[in-house]
Amino acid sequence: MEQELKKIINEKSSRRNEDINEIHKLNNELINTRRLLQKANMKLNDKNKILEGRLVKDALTGLISRYQYWTEIEKLIEKDKNKKGVFVFIDLDGFKNINDTYGHSTGDIFLKKFAERLKNVGIDNSLKIRIAGDEFALYIHGYDKVDTKTTDNIWNKIKSTITKYPISINGVEIPVSISCGMAVYGVDTEDINKLIEYGDYAMYQAKNRGKGTYNIFNLEKYKDNQKIENRKEELVRIIENKDFSHEFQPIYNINSREIIGYSAKLRVKSKLFLNTEDLISFAYEVGMYRQLDRASINNLKINQKICSNFEGNYLFLTHGPYPISKEFISEISLNCSENIKIIFEMWMPVNLEIDQMTKIKKKANERGIGISLANIGRKNSNDLLMLSCQPSFVRLNREILNKSRKNKETSESIKRILNYIKTQDTSVIGDFVEDEEDFKLMKELGIELVQGFYFEK
Repeated sequence: MEQELKKIINEKSSRRNEDINEIHKLNNELINTRRLLQKANMKLNDKNKILEGRLVKDALTGLISRYQYWTEIEKLIEKDKNKKGVFVFIDLDGFKNINDTYGHSTGDIFLKKFAERLKNVGIDNSLKIRIAGDEFALYIHGYDKVDTKTTDNIWNKIKSTITKYPISINGVEIPVSISCGMAVYGVDTEDINKLIEYGDYAMYQAKNRGKGTYNIFNLEKYKDNQKIENRKEELVRIIENKDFSHEFQPIYNINSREIIGYSAKLRVKSKLFLNTEDLISFAYEVGMYRQLDRASINNLKINQKICSNFEGNYLFLTHGPYPISKEFISEISLNCSENIKIIFEMWMPVNLEIDQMTKIKKKANERGIGISLANIGRKNSNDLLMLSCQPSFVRLNREILNKSRKNKETSESIKRILNYIKTQDTSVIGDFVEDEEDFKLMKELGIELVQGFYFEK
């Protein structure tokens, strides 16, 4: 019995020793694991510090980087939220030419030296930033008010430090020119993203003024520009989706009331354009007239029934003030009968030169196409063209008709002009004849071709 008890005690003691050894072993492993974690954490902290440094500082120039400048601006504002600040968006003029002429390595040296000059701009409470490529920025905070004197002072300090002398690289003297846009925190906006966007916009306005200068952000101009951009987007959408139709309106001989032709009137429904005339004028202003013309011609839906009505008559199609291409003629031929006489009707901008119009008419004659000049009598038309280029037709706008109603002297002057046009073998079309009064005015002025709802009643 005693021996069995000793045996049990020895077994328990042995197991306890094994447990103690296991505990020691686990404890040692835990200590080692803790040490490994501490080492790994130290390495991670070191790498985070390196990464943070890289994020805060631009690798090439040492300025505040694109990844951090928003946060740094926010920190500076937080020091005194009641003060105002100026964000200066800086763009190097002609930097691409430096890269193309001297190579990218020289371009990098130029950027480094430029950044050193930016660092030396002596303005307190300021951040010096590289946004991207050849775009830099300066943010200054702490003004009670910001006026033209303030922005002029900032510009003069930047200019005297950065652009006064050329940058010398390997014996080559490279001039420094910059364009700047300034937006004011606390006046233009308190949103940092908007502040940067406004500074960028103002900078491009400075470039448009001729570069080497600065521009202050103007909210009204910005809104106007946004309207233009919105209208551009809408115009692109209309062209790409062919979101328009054509309405074929007859043109009558005022005496016989016979139809001599049809105008393919472009019809567009859009909240951003008042009417088709507004759309066409805008397309010309932004250089998208050709795209609109091509989409319009491609979308002409002329079936056999319509063709039978057009046979032997004129078909007036809107066309921009530029030479008529063979491709255009081919596209029209696919839609139109050979017996239809095509007339391209052009809206005349003020800045179109007479020799340009002469070339256009020559090309039209070569293609067997007639020319009609529209919107004659409007403020934005060049009426001298109708006297020099002898178009087949001219279309009078309502404005000139309204002028003739004002007094007899004006009416007589218009009659003399119309009589001269007729001597040039040019037919005159009176537009917007909507009632008996309009009809009588056309007769009085001696206009033989008319168009409008009066004849369709």
